[in-house]
Amino acid sequence: MHGRWALPEPLVQETLRRYADLLRVGLVSVNDEVVRWSSDTSKELQLRSFCEAFVEKLRSLKELSRLDDAILRLSSYWVCKAFSINYALHEVLTLIQRRVGMFCTIETREGHGSALVSYSVEATSSHRLAVRMRWRGKADVLKLWLRRKGRRKREVPEAQWSIQLNCTAFQKALPSSTESFRKNQAHILGDG
Repeated sequence: MHGRWALPEPLVQETLRRYADLLRVGLVSVNDEVVRWSSDTSKELQLRSFCEAFVEKLRSLKELSRLDDAILRLSSYWVCKAFSINYALHEVLTLIQRRVGMFCTIETREGHGSALVSYSVEATSSHRLAVRMRWRGKADVLKLWLRRKGRRKREVPEAQWSIQLNCTAFQKALPSSTESFRKNQAHILGDG
């Protein structure tokens, strides 16, 4: 991936493989302003477009003006990860399944394809990003598939999920799953 705000290649691959949920949406609210990127293309180009639009917006915020570019560049990885069902929401679904003993899913689209979820990020002067997913409407978030007692499903009312990310910890908390990434971290991040 190329460009000023491009992620290091190991993070590109991990994001595309595990955390690409947000990319296909094409918009996220950042401090109450909509940031858009191209979502009608390949996942690779969606990620490139997202990184450029999202990090450029973060760079323009006074709350993050003192952060180094190398740290801001990693924010797109962490935000994609935070919004991913394969990260935090997977644990929620697994916990619910263990507790109630039934398979459950999270609805993100209505029957006609429109989005049920809005994604937002709020940057603070303490260099934190508050990441929120909000489902609109009633009884449309979590569906527990019940096959017992003749009932088909039970729905849980509207919900919101949020997580806070500490921007200054982005570089220290990088995944170390790839040996070559660990060995070349400074070079990959443009520090070497």
